[in-house]
Amino acid sequence: MIDILIYSMDDQPPLREYCSSKEWVNIEVLRGKKVLLLISNLSISDEELEILKEKFEMVHEREHGFYAIVWLPITTVDLTKDTSFNNKRVKMIGYTVRHPLLPDAWGSKEEAVLMLVDEQGKIVCTNALHMFRIWGYRALPFTGVKERELWREEKWGIRLLLDTVDSSTLNERRNEDMICMYGGVNKEWLLAFKTEAKKIFSERDMIYVGKSNSTNEQLLDLLTSHNVIKAWKQFKTVYHFWARLASIVQVGHQLVHTGENDVILSKAKILLALDCHKEGWALFGTVGGAETIMAAGESALAALKKCTERQTTETKGKSGLVVTLKEYIESNNMGIMWPRATHHCCCLLTAEGFDLKHSKPPLCAQCNQPMEQYSMFRCCRHP
Repeated sequence: MIDILIYSMDDQPPLREYCSSKEWVNIEVLRGKKVLLLISNLSISDEELEILKEKFEMVHEREHGFYAIVWLPITTVDLTKDTSFNNKRVKMIGYTVRHPLLPDAWGSKEEAVLMLVDEQGKIVCTNALHMFRIWGYRALPFTGVKERELWREEKWGIRLLLDTVDSSTLNERRNEDMICMYGGVNKEWLLAFKTEAKKIFSERDMIYVGKSNSTNEQLLDLLTSHNVIKAWKQFKTVYHFWARLASIVQVGHQLVHTGENDVILSKAKILLALDCHKEGWALFGTVGGAETIMAAGESALAALKKCTERQTTETKGKSGLVVTLKEYIESNNMGIMWPRATHHCCCLLTAEGFDLKHSKPPLCAQCNQPMEQYSMFRCCRHP
């Protein structure tokens, strides 16, 4: 398998190392190693490459060089002269090739693939990208058995959402500490929510995660002009959060037919659907708990105001906040996310991370019915 994908012409070494020497080397450097093949077009984001680099560095450190990673771009251009490729490859660890894969044979690969090939050249996993995003080195050796084992060990909550994304927030807090996560790009809603939330939460307990299709410039504008409370300093972390969440849905969607832990899948789909809300959304929960409350737009704001009143008149502290939020949302028939639809359900779930060719249609997070597939055109430029 490796010899077919990575080949030399005119006796030129086919691989270039970017860990240390940056020299061209022969394919023999991969002999006796498990090889992760990153197959993508040149539009793969810098953030994705940087995240993969960080995760693979941990693999390299723990496995003492038994794994190697090779980036196989899909393009028709000369990689030795292409500026965009040269700019991206410096963000990678491991090796890149002299000769790219051709689109005619591999397609455009809008979604990257991380294929694992063992020492004998046999394919162990056709796409370990989702496992790698979620669990990093813990997903080794990227088998279906390991994937199911890790999935069974997980439980829904703040810890699952932030693990490998924002470890410092988890390490600095006790399991009973409350966290408020919120997102969206509607400036008016964000300002109103921030004002109300500050009556209960300190800035260190609020995490703003933007929107899945946010641009770096858009987030910087929100942070500087509207002083959104606590946000991750690097746009890469925002990208990592949403890409990892999409991978959680993808892995769960592959496993749920076996009846394993579908609570995580249903909650993750709700959060992805909340991302499409025109105003914003919020999620409340304790660091170590499995109970979270999610609400969108005015539902989130109204529930938070009610909690502020109850905190002021009845008790101080945040220990009963999740219970109060849940009681208020259910008593006012708000459902989990938004007021329940009285007629036609129109919930949107973007398809990033889904294998649409080989997966069953996901179930709607609001009405639990199979979703219909449509094409959508989207402009992500900041006005």
